[in-house]
Amino acid sequence: MHSIFEIGEIHQINERLWQVELLSTINNDKRMTELTDYIRQHTTKSETHPWFRLAELFLQMGHHDEAEGILQQFADFCLTYAPDSMSYAKCLHGLGLTQQLQGDFSKALSLFEQALQIYTIPDKFRATVYNDLGKTHFSVGNYSTALLNYKKSLEILETIIDSDLRPLILCYAYIGETYLRLGKARDAQFYVKKAIAIGQKVFPSVHPHLAIWYTLMGEAYRMTADFTNATQFYEKALKIKEKYLPPDHVELGHTLSELGLLNEKLNNYSSALSYHEKALQIRNKSLSSNHPDL
Repeated sequence: MHSIFEIGEIHQINERLWQVELLSTINNDKRMTELTDYIRQHTTKSETHPWFRLAELFLQMGHHDEAEGILQQFADFCLTYAPDSMSYAKCLHGLGLTQQLQGDFSKALSLFEQALQIYTIPDKFRATVYNDLGKTHFSVGNYSTALLNYKKSLEILETIIDSDLRPLILCYAYIGETYLRLGKARDAQFYVKKAIAIGQKVFPSVHPHLAIWYTLMGEAYRMTADFTNATQFYEKALKIKEKYLPPDHVELGHTLSELGLLNEKLNNYSSALSYHEKALQIRNKSLSSNHPDL
């Protein structure tokens, strides 16, 4: 059994040194233990080539240049000896992810399209590429095109019999979020509800994905002026975020602020004031004194 710690407070000692206070949770928080076990299981279980796993690790650590270097070497090899192979398509997809994460969305789109041209079998990998095409279009505000790609991914995923339901769940959530950005709150609710219904059975109860989807549902209900349901979902999101985020994280401040506004709509002024005060405390800690959000 590995020890599990929660980040308490972070203090800057000097320009290059930070002090991080860790709080042990292994003895008193079963849900965090479940979350850690889940993450460990799904980051070590892989049948892909070691080069891809190493590149994925670098991407998760934020070392995009190292990931790109590994993938480019493998891509050059595949281009010479197996230009029509799935391995080459995976290299192009991986390189697209590095460009996406570095903000070069045009190059990312080009690499994803090349991967689709090479690998045409309608399986989980092709669905993944469509999904990443959708995410890239979403990032630049092309919501209608993003939706088309997400639905191509969904069309494949719904025909696959697989014990791993995570890609399907995420696709539902992405479609719901895209409908939300298009101003179609009812459609958004339909797909995010699907993600939540399956996700609650698959993911640990404090998984960050659930917090994101609860927030999306809250936003969708707020758009339809259903402030009671909106409040309930934002509260669910807050409970999870308080588990995995530092106590002064800006994201917590945003959620508290939304809850304050929703309680104002419901005429719960005492609760609204409490949420706004907590949000302000976090913003005072995390933002400079002249920041426009204060």
